[in-house]
Amino acid sequence: VTMIIVIAGCVLALIMFVLIVCKNKQTAQMKLSEICHRVDIESPDNDVPIHPSMLNISFAQLLEVRDDAERLFKEKGEDFDTKTLRDVNKALIIPVCQQTKTSYALSKNPNGLKMQVFVSHSWDEPFGAFVDSIETAFQSSLVKPNLWICAFGLLQGSPEEIKGQLGLDETPLDQSPFVQALKKADRYLVVRNNKTDLCERVWCICEIMFAKKFALIPVKTQIVGPNTFEHSAVSCTDAKAFDINDKAKILKELLRDHDYSEIDEYITKFRSFSLGQMIK
Repeated sequence: VTMIIVIAGCVLALIMFVLIVCKNKQTAQMKLSEICHRVDIESPDNDVPIHPSMLNISFAQLLEVRDDAERLFKEKGEDFDTKTLRDVNKALIIPVCQQTKTSYALSKNPNGLKMQVFVSHSWDEPFGAFVDSIETAFQSSLVKPNLWICAFGLLQGSPEEIKGQLGLDETPLDQSPFVQALKKADRYLVVRNNKTDLCERVWCICEIMFAKKFALIPVKTQIVGPNTFEHSAVSCTDAKAFDINDKAKILKELLRDHDYSEIDEYITKFRSFSLGQMIK
């Protein structure tokens, strides 16, 4: 009997030892996993390029930029309501980009964010109204989307820096960050304004035509903002661009698949497109 008790005690001790070792090993593995996860978040692998579709800001981060910009311009005694994205870019976005040597989106989200919505808009719109329109678009959404907005997705700075990222001289248009991001979008949001006509900008025309190609229009498209330019008529040949070389490159590639009249006809339909209407 004594021998049985001794053996049973030894077996129990062995079991306890095994359980302790296993528990410590599991704890160590959990700690290691936590450390690896933390390192991955704080120090992304710079050898692995981040796809353009991951260069997004969150909905909350957009509102934060709006609030920071409003506070900054009010401190300067300037009217925030008149400030465009170009003004906000110069005052807030470029300084962050030049300090971090990366885009605003990556400075806030080093590993990138999965995109839900690609946003087409004008840089000459009032920035406050732009953000207000986006708030309206998703006011009933319980989960707010991540947004691809070019000013935040690209490294802002000199024209040479922008041109280098677009690579239009030697890179096919469908390899530009705009088109690569648009192709991955779940939804396409067009933000109109009462100051400038989106459809007279060649990049906006480009985005619309590729959104059509990627079957985002009409069922995955949402349009917000005032319909001020519904009846305007500007041919794609007269569209404007910050860089005339961009216009030449974009039109050259678009005209491989469409003629002028086809593009103009589609853009005319798109101008009058409002919520609840469908175009093909």
